[in-house]
Amino acid sequence: MSHQTIDESGFVAGTLVHTDKGLVPIEQIKVGDWVLSKHDNGQGEQAYKRVVNTFKSDMKLSIFRIGFWLKDDPSFPSLFCTDNHQFWLDGLGWTKLHDFPKYEEVSGNVLRGFLGDRIIVNSNPWPPLRKTEVEDIAICSHDFQWDECAGYSLMVDFRQGRPILVGGTDGSWSELSKVKNVSHSEEIKYLPSLDSDDPEAHFYLNAMGDDWTRAEEELGNVYKTHVCNLEVEDYHTYYVGKAGIWVRSC
Repeated sequence: MSHQTIDESGFVAGTLVHTDKGLVPIEQIKVGDWVLSKHDNGQGEQAYKRVVNTFKSDMKLSIFRIGFWLKDDPSFPSLFCTDNHQFWLDGLGWTKLHDFPKYEEVSGNVLRGFLGDRIIVNSNPWPPLRKTEVEDIAICSHDFQWDECAGYSLMVDFRQGRPILVGGTDGSWSELSKVKNVSHSEEIKYLPSLDSDDPEAHFYLNAMGDDWTRAEEELGNVYKTHVCNLEVEDYHTYYVGKAGIWVRSC
């Protein structure tokens, strides 16, 4: 695997890529593997194309969440990537995440899936994920002003080499409480009430420490990790996540 040094972009380990052998974590893709692709001009049919290079960033980079709606999936599927990775947006073409229409305008942006389906962006991909007091557990805030519920209702555990969303029944975990056992696109760790004596629930709560409410003072507390990317022959694109979101390669 090569190391990126210019315009580093990519996805966290564990992000699934659509290949001729099924869904494969991006960090396990090798040169010569075949991934599903479509010409980056948007014309023509899909085809499997060879990977001609794989990349892992030299440095740990800030990570952002992009959430979207899927038909028949009541959860909030997500991808975790750098803010300079390019996605196809209907009406705009190839667009880096940091150039997506922001805030109120973000909802309704349309991504493309591997079935040609329209996939609606449903969350603001800013600000970046924040660190907690436990390495490789991050907090996803919905805006720059964290409030008691939305500020930490979405935790992401990267310790097993893939993103696992953490949810439960209390306010602190409530965003995921309604999707227990119904999400087809996310791996979710579902926790019991914090009023219980469950040690795992309190482990995640304690990871937030004492300063989680002071978002304006914590903007530098950004979660960073290495990301992976692929270079694909001819068409220069591939599809990621179970939903198969169409993205541009190196």
